[in-house]
Amino acid sequence: MKSIAQNISRYYGDRIGRARLNSKSELQSSRPPTGNAIITAEYAPEISVSGSARYFNIELNENDVQLDELSECKQLAGSGTLSGIMQLYIDWIKDVYLTDENSFVKMLEDMFLKYRSDFISVLCRSKIKFHNRTPDMLAHLKIGFSFLLMFLNMNEQITKSELDKVFDEIILKSVSDNTEIIELENPTTKFCEKLRSLLDSGRCYIEIKGAESSPRQKNCLGLQDDNYFYLFADAAHSEVRKLCAEQGEHFGISKNELLRQLRKDGILISRTSRNTISIRDNSNTVVNVIMLDKKKFYSER
Repeated sequence: MKSIAQNISRYYGDRIGRARLNSKSELQSSRPPTGNAIITAEYAPEISVSGSARYFNIELNENDVQLDELSECKQLAGSGTLSGIMQLYIDWIKDVYLTDENSFVKMLEDMFLKYRSDFISVLCRSKIKFHNRTPDMLAHLKIGFSFLLMFLNMNEQITKSELDKVFDEIILKSVSDNTEIIELENPTTKFCEKLRSLLDSGRCYIEIKGAESSPRQKNCLGLQDDNYFYLFADAAHSEVRKLCAEQGEHFGISKNELLRQLRKDGILISRTSRNTISIRDNSNTVVNVIMLDKKKFYSER
């Protein structure tokens, strides 16, 4: 199921068709996804940071659905009213805009660039964390909503209103909520979260550097002082993967890739090209460890 969710997210998010060969090994024209895929699920799939950034998540709580309005919409759908309205909308697009296809495409491109630029500015100004794909996704949604408002206005179903502004407010609130989902897919965030859980529960421990030497237990993950953790990379990575598996979560990133990501995020400290350093443990034995900044480690949540 995760693989299916990953494929759908990437196909629609990239808007790029997959080139295929026929039985004679001749290249066929690709067919990029069109429209939008709407998926209902009981939880957000674990499909990596870039996968999660390709979809727009809307969480529905128990009382969010107005059942009386839902029943009315079901009746309208059953009578063909909703499909009739959609047909009118499509005909309106064809009659008003598709008489000059090149001009319409140019208008869509200009709208996309403007909306994307506007959303980047608003997101930065509002200090909302966002993935590089987020402004593109919001611009596409805004284009669709803008045409809907024009259609309703021209058919005298609404007058000039503040709906456009309200749409921006709602969508930015959802982006802020989505940030948490995307961040949880970040391997650095997940590693720090799971490692904190292992330490808080007492399942694993970290020795105090310089303390009196005692036999090291199997669940020891390294040493620490006031400012840094000195972790045994293999042991820490292995324990986090075990915990994720027990909790039904996936932690597929390799140890070396994790270290590179930790260093990129400024949590792993090293003054050389290597991600590991050599120190003496409490028994005066030289060991290879990764040095993590405690302050940044605990702020990664």
